[in-house]
Amino acid sequence: MKSLKMILALVLVLAMTGTTFAAFAITGTTTGVDLGNGLTKYTVSIEGSSKFEDLVITGDVHQINMDYGTFVPTIYPIDLASNAGAVPLDTHLLFEAAEVITGSGAHAETNTNNNPASLVAMSLAPYNFYGMGTFTSTASFAFTDLSIMTAPKAFIQIVLLNDAQVQFAGTYLDEAEVFQAFDVPVGVPEPSTILMLLAGSLCLLAVRSRK
Repeated sequence: MKSLKMILALVLVLAMTGTTFAAFAITGTTTGVDLGNGLTKYTVSIEGSSKFEDLVITGDVHQINMDYGTFVPTIYPIDLASNAGAVPLDTHLLFEAAEVITGSGAHAETNTNNNPASLVAMSLAPYNFYGMGTFTSTASFAFTDLSIMTAPKAFIQIVLLNDAQVQFAGTYLDEAEVFQAFDVPVGVPEPSTILMLLAGSLCLLAVRSRK
């Protein structure tokens, strides 16, 4: 009996050893899809955590909204269900509200309605606001589907002007049950920024060669 308990304990230890969780990672931040109208869509995926808070995009993103006296944020895909053509043009979370438990906090969007992509109003009805704006969510999200712990999950769609870049930041719960901050660039830097980086690299190479 004692030997049987030892065998069962060994099996349990081996099973626990084989259970691994992916390290926290964010992907899809530099590879976008050109929408053909001056806009590029980035599908940002996350893995390695199931709880998130305080999601903020710093910089202008493209938004699709309704405003007939009341501005309506489009946070989830279901908010754009009235017109499938509007979905790829809007910045929003890519999971459905039913996939997560949402805690305290609020979602906020803005939209200048400056229509930089020259979108045709009738083709996107009932949505009548197209423009650059902001995306912020101070709510907390706890995923009920824990597959995000071990495999990438499409998390947020960020739509930018071509050759633009923004910062996507927030906090995630790590394996030690401690919230950690993340802050990643999404998009591509402006050509002037790239030239500055290249110039800086050449200067460093020149200094090293002299030494």
